[in-house]
Amino acid sequence: MKRFLLLFLASLFFVLVPGAAAESTEVDKTIQELQNKISELQGKENSLSKEISLKNSQISLTQLKIASTKSAIAKLTGEIDELTEQIDQLEELKTKRLELARHRAPEVYKRQNLSLVGYLMLGQNFSDVLSRIKYLARVHEVDAQLYKQLQVTQTNYNERKDAREKKKAEQE
Repeated sequence: MKRFLLLFLASLFFVLVPGAAAESTEVDKTIQELQNKISELQGKENSLSKEISLKNSQISLTQLKIASTKSAIAKLTGEIDELTEQIDQLEELKTKRLELARHRAPEVYKRQNLSLVGYLMLGQNFSDVLSRIKYLARVHEVDAQLYKQLQVTQTNYNERKDAREKKKAEQE
């Protein structure tokens, strides 16, 4: 660009100066005008370079933000998938425990209606009656544990489901 301006100045100089008889003040004035024009054009060149640099920086920043967002989305997707898998496992466990509880409940009810006299009559000797009573006490303990586990499973299931819904909302 500088070469072009210098070439332009030189050709303008030869056109404006019709030989050796031209006044030097006119030439000096033309030179000054052309130097001012060169300075003005150089200033524009600097401002355009700065603007291009600014736009490039903004593009880079936007690309980094996009990459960060994609990474966050991928992480959330992985967490959602993991929570979905855990929910499926807990739902399966809950179903199994509910089925077991359904089978156990009628048996527990039947056993509760049997009195101590009934146990004495069913037993062949005192040792057998004590064994049956210990066995029933153990069955009650296991049933209580089963119901507690069922409650814990249901709570975990609900917590995981809520967490998954929050992650999905966050992802959107």
